[in-house]
Amino acid sequence: MNSGNNYDNLYPEKNILESLSGTIEEMTPSDYAFPEPEETKDEQLPVSKTRERLMFALGLAISLLAIIGLINTAIFSVHLVGDIQGKTKLKNEVARFVYPVVIVDAPGFTGAANLLPRTVVSTSVWKVILEGNTAEYEKTVDFMVVPAADVEAAAAELYGTITVEHQTIDEVDIIFEYDPTRNSYIVPENPRYFSYTPSVDTVQNIGDKIIATVAYIAPSPLEVMNPSYNNPPVKSMIYTITRTGDTMRIDSLEIKLNEVQYGN
Repeated sequence: MNSGNNYDNLYPEKNILESLSGTIEEMTPSDYAFPEPEETKDEQLPVSKTRERLMFALGLAISLLAIIGLINTAIFSVHLVGDIQGKTKLKNEVARFVYPVVIVDAPGFTGAANLLPRTVVSTSVWKVILEGNTAEYEKTVDFMVVPAADVEAAAAELYGTITVEHQTIDEVDIIFEYDPTRNSYIVPENPRYFSYTPSVDTVQNIGDKIIATVAYIAPSPLEVMNPSYNNPPVKSMIYTITRTGDTMRIDSLEIKLNEVQYGN
């Protein structure tokens, strides 16, 4: 009888422990180490998606602000250019309109009723010469015959409703002769008399009023010798003009402060 086999049969757990012991000794740390939990794609997805959405929203907001800024800048530039062009056009209109008054060097006044009668006549005749349809007038040598009615119409265009006291204007360099028998004026067809030319410095629109500061520029031989010569104004006058549609009228004329006035 084999005693060793009997012992093994009586204590079978010993064989089990010995077999396990051998197996455990052969195991490496990687065989019994617990695996670390791994983040699944499903767990990372919400964080990544949220971040992408925030970055997209931020980029979109910045882009929109940039676009709005560009649009506002463009609108401002267009308005600025339009304003400059509009004021330049208005300045030219005012300069053309007041030219007959500037060339006569009319004295200041408030209200057409306070205008000197000779100022009304001389400025109105000049308006006809500068702007009228003179081709239809009767010509005699270097002179033309201007109906008094046309002078009255020119006065109304300059000052509104006004009474014209027709008379001869006898200046040193020019004569507008009134002929009562023909109820007309005999005036030079191409006058060589020029005192001042207007240069509108500033214009303001206040309701239906235009406030214009007009510089009076005297002719200078230096302009002929030097085209870049900056001819300074002799003085400046402030015109208050009422504008109704396309028509204008002069309400008042005053010397600019700190200026000396020379006029009729």
